Amino acid sequence: MQTYFESHFDTSADVFVWLFPYIFVLVLLYKVPFFLNIFSELLRISNRRLLGSCSLFGLLLFWVQLTAYREVAGYRDLVEDGSFTVLEGCIENLRVIDAKSRGESFTLKNVTFSYSDAATSPLFFANRQFEDGVVREGRCVKVFYIGEGRNNKIFKIQLLD
Repeated sequence: MQTYFESHFDTSADVFVWLFPYIFVLVLLYKVPFFLNIFSELLRISNRRLLGSCSLFGLLLFWVQLTAYREVAGYRDLVEDGSFTVLEGCIENLRVIDAKSRGESFTLKNVTFSYSDAATSPLFFANRQFEDGVVREGRCVKVFYIGEGRNNKIFKIQLLD
């Protein structure tokens, strides 16, 4: 059995390292008026507005990063807990949808998988290397996926032939 695709749910705290230099610059702007005045004059806004804008921007970036981190950690926990389904069989009803982005759907033992290279998270399979011709009608595979309603998110595919 050859693994064709496998997600890696990286949850290292390295994604938050950017906070340290950002906070350092904010403290520098706050404690050293010389720098604050230079940037305020360049941007033609008040010192208070500049500090407030930089602080809000930093909080927004932190919130976005934290949300993404929690999503990845949630999926990692599901996989580690074994809260996923494994199906083995041959691909049927393969449909390719070429619109603004490439989408595909196929059925494996009466379970439908649909994905698109634009809408599907990079954490999951979306056949972004479709030129390889690996996903094709009749191809036998073993699929590991997390079911979320009608949306089955594939995190690992092994080729059986």
